[in-house]
Amino acid sequence: MKWLWTALILFQFGNAYAAGPYDGAWSGKLSGYSRTGGPSPTCSGSLIATVTDGTVEGTLVTVGNRPTPFTGTIDPNGRYQSSRGMISGKFAGDSFNGIFVDTSICVWSVSMNHS
Repeated sequence: MKWLWTALILFQFGNAYAAGPYDGAWSGKLSGYSRTGGPSPTCSGSLIATVTDGTVEGTLVTVGNRPTPFTGTIDPNGRYQSSRGMISGKFAGDSFNGIFVDTSICVWSVSMNHS
């Protein structure tokens, strides 16, 4: 009977510490071009995110704007789309590359690295 309790305890703690392949802290940048053509200093920003078991929670900040939260999930192939659809892309190893869609004058690209 003692071995059964030991097995149950190990099973319980073993599952609690299982990590997804992208778990941890991520940080990166937003860069873009003006829809009217060419680079623009207002088409830049930064973002941070935390991944836990395939769930992403983060914040992005673009020049001149307030921080904007985003959330979403990563599928088994590493593809990601935020719940409001504003960020999409792909996680691969220690990097993320994608796009940020909004209604501003900018066309955005997004890149993050695992911290």
